[in-house]
Amino acid sequence: MSKAKEIHLRCMRCRELVPTSVKFKDRKSFDMNGLVKSRPPCPRCGEMTSYSKENICIQDDKGGFVCIDI
Repeated sequence: MSKAKEIHLRCMRCRELVPTSVKFKDRKSFDMNGLVKSRPPCPRCGEMTSYSKENICIQDDKGGFVCIDI
């Protein structure tokens, strides 16, 4: 069974990775519609960051983050 992947957002103002509480196992279980209502604040600049295809990053198998096109 694959390990759940963490989702971070890239702040559109300062480009910092913003941690979220969202995790998913694969693209099939990923629900973009459930994300659009959440807007976590950036810990660096305070900007409220919206989820979008341009700024979603997932944790890779080595622990780093890769921005993806969903």
